Amino acid sequence: MSIIEAIFLVVLQPIFWLGFLLVAGIHFKRVKSERSHYHVAINRDFYEGRHYLKNGILFSVIGSAILIAIGVVFPLYWVLIYEATAFLVILLELVWDVSLFFLLVTCLLPISIQAIRTLAPQLLSTQIDKIVPRDFNSASFMLLCTLFFLFRWLMIRRFSPEFLVPQVRQGKRGRKLVSYTWKEFSVVPLIVLVPGSFSQELVPFWPLITFNGKHYAFLVLPLVLSGFVRIWRSSIRTGAANESLQAFRLFSFCLCGFIVTVFLPQTAAVFFAVLVLLVILRFIQRYAKMKKKGKWYVETYDGVRVIAIQPNTPAAKMNLEPGDIILECNGKTIANENEFYMALKLVPTFCSLKVKTYEGELKLTESAVFTDSPHELGLILFH
Repeated sequence: MSIIEAIFLVVLQPIFWLGFLLVAGIHFKRVKSERSHYHVAINRDFYEGRHYLKNGILFSVIGSAILIAIGVVFPLYWVLIYEATAFLVILLELVWDVSLFFLLVTCLLPISIQAIRTLAPQLLSTQIDKIVPRDFNSASFMLLCTLFFLFRWLMIRRFSPEFLVPQVRQGKRGRKLVSYTWKEFSVVPLIVLVPGSFSQELVPFWPLITFNGKHYAFLVLPLVLSGFVRIWRSSIRTGAANESLQAFRLFSFCLCGFIVTVFLPQTAAVFFAVLVLLVILRFIQRYAKMKKKGKWYVETYDGVRVIAIQPNTPAAKMNLEPGDIILECNGKTIANENEFYMALKLVPTFCSLKVKTYEGELKLTESAVFTDSPHELGLILFH
């Protein structure tokens, strides 16, 4: 298959562009919400769309090259079922992070069928053979899980605090609380091989290869991918690092599972069951740790809490992060937002801050301010 044909297969996918339109909708909704709650857009950059395209195209090239080079084959009917249900999953991504759940559910069907064939073949009818042929190796699905966690790990490694979306709510004791979410979503069009020459019967110029007397057609499998971080009782850097580590561990486990199942196909069900268990335990362990340790990002009476930082502003140059508490401004101790703005006006073109981080460390930072408006500093505070 030529490079031009490969690009044609990817660009032709309507589901890829549907995902891009939904990402554009997410961006406009976020900016509108920020202007409504904070009277300013925290980050007006359309980074969601830029990252969607970069991740989708880059991961498509990497994943497709791996799948074709290894010669991994997927059942035709399973690919068609996956593509049909992927449209619904993309719509659900607007509300929930369901990409991992969708991947596990869709891989569970063929792996379970192969396991039942090994243990109790009399329980399955011959009609099942159309969905998952008897000679099919379940290692293909372990490789698909491997690519998913590899891409999620690479996606989370690009995390930056400037992409966090703050969510403020009222606490039980009258003070405001803020939590943070970061989510990037993409559709990765993976070019995969399926047995048969049906494609050329429908579209004569569709790419087709022949190996050992068998025909294989190229189809595009839209891998729904998301990176998700939610922070509410841990430092931002720690929260992102933990999510990255978990994704890398799951990638490593799936990679080992794929290598083993290539030679021992009957072990696929065991590795997949352990993978599902690890995912469930990860969610339980994460929330258990959150409730046992750490403190909320809460409105404070000892200084002012920074909710967010606008990119490319003096505040961003001062290496301030969401969750920092400003204790002093231009040499003046402050206890609330009004005192902070009054201290800023003492030196309109310069700002020096004493800050306490989420971990409780003290730091001094300073920067020039180009106008005498406090909002030009680039800080988003509790109001």
